[in-house]
Amino acid sequence: MSRFIQRAGTMAALLLVFATTTFAQVDRATLTGVVRDSSDAVLSKAKVTVTSIATGAATTVNTNDNGTYLVINLAPGE
Repeated sequence: MSRFIQRAGTMAALLLVFATTTFAQVDRATLTGVVRDSSDAVLSKAKVTVTSIATGAATTVNTNDNGTYLVINLAPGE
């Protein structure tokens, strides 16, 4: 009987682990980078536009003081 309870407990634990990981999968992406000029200096307040080739949807952000940009919630595609 204890072997049955041990196996049932193990199966329940595995189901919980896999159930939580399936909720973590999303169909969105995040893109980040640094904008630099030809002398390799960072560009703050630069405008960065990411455009989907398939849909033409565009997202525009500005770089921070370190030249870094972060574009979130992008749909998959090119």
